[in-house]
Amino acid sequence: MLVDCHQCRARVDGNIKGTVQRGYDPAEQSEAEGFRVSLLSCPVCDEPILGYQNWAGEKRDWNGDHETVWSPARRVWPSPELMLSASIPAEIQTSLLEAQKCLTVAAYIASVAMTGRALEAIGRHFHMGGKPDKLMLGAGIDELHKNKIIDERLYEWSRALHLNRNLAAHASSEIFGQEDAEDLFNFASAICDYVFVLSDKFHKFKNRREPKVTKD
Repeated sequence: MLVDCHQCRARVDGNIKGTVQRGYDPAEQSEAEGFRVSLLSCPVCDEPILGYQNWAGEKRDWNGDHETVWSPARRVWPSPELMLSASIPAEIQTSLLEAQKCLTVAAYIASVAMTGRALEAIGRHFHMGGKPDKLMLGAGIDELHKNKIIDERLYEWSRALHLNRNLAAHASSEIFGQEDAEDLFNFASAICDYVFVLSDKFHKFKNRREPKVTKD
């Protein structure tokens, strides 16, 4: 089973040690909710990996028998792969996913640059005046803070991201290690969770809990 090994930072064909399957019953054709979780070991470093797959349909093999098809395995332990909420706009998701891919292959400078790109996209998403595509990262961060989209702590994180994005994006002698790149990526992910995911959940919560106004 192909899966990303966090230790080797490569996609490997993991050795399956055991599998637990739920929600899949061929007799009842209830596969739509099916998933399976597999314990794997990396063939290179022998580290354990937990992979998760969703049911993805069926196909017929060369004998004409039905064969179950599963989605590509996603590592859920250790260091789960990023799962982005649909509340986060697509252009921001693209940059975050690219940043994570760079982390996977130890391209840390590139990861920091893409993390900064995601933050810049957040500023442009909330920009109210002028042309969003002309808004630079620093001005976008200040605007997010001024309009109270981010608080003081997130503003501090954003400024740190801005500084390090500039170091990564321009020719310099600056070197980023794994820990720094991962921290910056996690800061950006947390900002996205705050301004998009949690804000959306709170809005839905208020709509559920607030009494509806009825007219007499």
